[in-house]
Amino acid sequence: GEAAVAVAARLPPGRPALGVDLHVAGLDPSRVIRRAPPGRIDLELRGAASGRSLADARGQVVLELARSRIGGGELGPVSFEGWMEGGGLEVGRLEASLPGLSVAGSGRWQQRGQATGVLTVDAADLGLAARNVAAATGLDLPRLAGRLRAEATLAGTGPAPHVLARLDVPTLATDGLEVAGGRCALDLTGPLAALRGTATGSIDRLLAGALEVRGAALEAAVRTRQASARLTALVPALGADPVAVELAASLAPDRATATVAGLAVSWPGARWGLVAPAAVALRGPSVDRLELADGAARIALTGGRSPGGALDARVTIDRLDLGTLPRALLPEGLALAGALSGEGHAGGTDDLPDLAASATVSDGKALGLDGLELHAAAAWDGARRRLAGELHLAQRDGGTLEVRADLPAELLPSRPREPLALTVDARGWAIDQLAAAAGQDLPAAGALGFKVALSGTAAAPALAASADLADAFWWDLGPFGVTARLAAGDGAARLDAEAVREEEPLLRARAAVPVELASLLRAPEEGLRRLLGAALRATVEIPGASLAPLAGEGGLPEGTGGHLRAVVELAGTVGAPRGTASAALDGGVIAGRSAIGARIEARLEADRTAL
Repeated sequence: GEAAVAVAARLPPGRPALGVDLHVAGLDPSRVIRRAPPGRIDLELRGAASGRSLADARGQVVLELARSRIGGGELGPVSFEGWMEGGGLEVGRLEASLPGLSVAGSGRWQQRGQATGVLTVDAADLGLAARNVAAATGLDLPRLAGRLRAEATLAGTGPAPHVLARLDVPTLATDGLEVAGGRCALDLTGPLAALRGTATGSIDRLLAGALEVRGAALEAAVRTRQASARLTALVPALGADPVAVELAASLAPDRATATVAGLAVSWPGARWGLVAPAAVALRGPSVDRLELADGAARIALTGGRSPGGALDARVTIDRLDLGTLPRALLPEGLALAGALSGEGHAGGTDDLPDLAASATVSDGKALGLDGLELHAAAAWDGARRRLAGELHLAQRDGGTLEVRADLPAELLPSRPREPLALTVDARGWAIDQLAAAAGQDLPAAGALGFKVALSGTAAAPALAASADLADAFWWDLGPFGVTARLAAGDGAARLDAEAVREEEPLLRARAAVPVELASLLRAPEEGLRRLLGAALRATVEIPGASLAPLAGEGGLPEGTGGHLRAVVELAGTVGAPRGTASAALDGGVIAGRSAIGARIEARLEADRTAL
């Protein structure tokens, strides 16, 4: 390809002026600009301008871009002609197209004269347009489909323009979002200090993931410094009544403050309304007190950000009924209930915020667990970049959970002495209820407790954990107890576990692996990959368990007897274990036959299992 450019300039003391002529034919942009995509561009550009200021400036630009190729996409043709004179602007012609999209327009604006113009954008195939842009730029754009058309006209004068705009979206689809029958219209008249107009919009159907919205409608109006808006929609998953948001506000003459005179948010089963007008300082911003109420429940916001960047904002919640929250917007099966009260505070600065929050829930319910009482508090220290908090959860006639933490935000090698403190203590939780809460139907019962303690520093952490299962049953096998102990630190981790019945050991297990706990906590994915390649040493043993007490349970027939011994020895790596297993039955009694003995051995090798 080829390119030619001519530039002429006139410098002061005369009237400054500049002129440019550019001719491009078949030019490959990758040969001229580093990292530019390959392609072919055909372009003609002529421009000239003169003047000392915008008020006395004169100029003209003419651009003609023939159909061109950039990367794997196409651009053009594009035709543009514009003038500037006497403080005014004029676009005589704007025509542009690319696959799936076209733009056309013209207009004139005079600083103290008339304003006229028209602009049309027609995206007949949004999918084709998006694919073309992605091919031309190399960007990884989301999937897009559908069509839209936008039209705008300009009238009135330069100081007081009148804008009419309309957007029609018959169909639109992208990842996780579908829109059908979208429309909006805008009618505004200036100047800005006395702006007035209306905005309306509607969507016949919107699908966001699994959430369906029907008949969404927006009505908004502004008149000088008064504004109002109302948004309504039907969300079938929430109920038959509409979801609605209403707002009324006014701007002070100095434009530094605004007053929120009305605010209401409602959905099936709840309606929150503004208790009293709220004053908002726009520089910051901040608010004196914005309080919403629904019956006895209250949510209030006070304070905010100062113009200098200092934070002092507080949110308080009093007696919020969790059962009134829109369930369709919450995780499936969560089934929240209870009364929530709490507060949150933001202090410090934009760069180093300090955050604190506390909450209580009384007579709560979640995931099918009822009778819950929750007390929680947390704080973020922006300067030290540390998070501290505690939580107490108790179930009426059930389990308890205590959590205490004081941890850095990141485990950075540059801060190896950062202390770690985390303890979790759970006691007396019924495993059948926990399984049901997790959506599992397990034929199990028993009381579960566990403890976790993380200590040490970022460079040398230590982890100790234990779990106990008491009065456990699996189907009709039981009762038995299970204990497990885990210790990790100093480059190694060790696990010991035991199952007993009536003080007689049924099973013992021991395992040890080398592990860098600091690396695992700092980069879990990489740490787990390394752990799969770590050397494994493990033993699982049944140390001569008597079968007679288990007769009639767990599928064993009545009259079963004898002693079962078994050992599994594992080596290799965590991701590819190798080892041997053996089992022996001594003095067995099965189906009335006594003095039965049996032995079996197996080897787990790299590519086979041998018996």
